[in-house]
Amino acid sequence: MVKPTDAGTVYDVCTATARPSAVRTALQGLKETVVKAAAAYEVAAAQQAQHTLNHLKHQPDGESAAKAAKAAKGSINEELKKTYVNRMVGGAGRTVYDKLRGSCYGLCALCGHGAADTLDHQLPKDSFPLLSVVPVNLVPACFRCNHQKKERAGADARG
Repeated sequence: MVKPTDAGTVYDVCTATARPSAVRTALQGLKETVVKAAAAYEVAAAQQAQHTLNHLKHQPDGESAAKAAKAAKGSINEELKKTYVNRMVGGAGRTVYDKLRGSCYGLCALCGHGAADTLDHQLPKDSFPLLSVVPVNLVPACFRCNHQKKERAGADARG
């Protein structure tokens, strides 16, 4: 059974089925980088300072490479984001997704009363692809709150 809070184990589960094998190998080669990003996120979150993680933005490709590759849909950042959609929400990591979604008694962590039918990326996966399947970056959210927030991340500790 996968512990829903262990970033390395969750990442392994979500990348193990990536295809083609070259993509799987590239993703699995980033495990240590993802685990380090998760640890940095945990430290920042404990201090309510996720806004200080700008060094992780658009990594590992970097912002200019990510913009160019996004059009071509061929970057490792795009593959990291697909790992969430294809392998966590709709694949081998679904058990973890469901456990995280139910972790606040099935309620939205953003509004506190809506049914948590999605997970929200506190630091959005478009800007922080290394954190796409990192459990501490994912919180249960109702569809309404998740989609109102969109790809926004707080600019400071106030959100």
